[in-house]
Amino acid sequence: MSVQEETGVRVSYYDPDQRALEKAVSRRRDEEALISGRISREDLQRVNGGYGMFRGSKLVRHPKGFKAADRKLAAAL
Repeated sequence: MSVQEETGVRVSYYDPDQRALEKAVSRRRDEEALISGRISREDLQRVNGGYGMFRGSKLVRHPKGFKAADRKLAAAL
């Protein structure tokens, strides 16, 4: 029985070579769409930028060993 069958959770593994290939194909597709005029540069930037979904978001990274009390203090700043 697979992990997915046991837990109902799909498990996938990151393959950097496969991801590089996917990105190259995507870039080629984007370039062809721009050249043909199927999409404008502004529209492509909007689509590739997640339609602005993350414009107001804030990425917070904490170093290893960052304590919960330190997080509360950092959040208050």
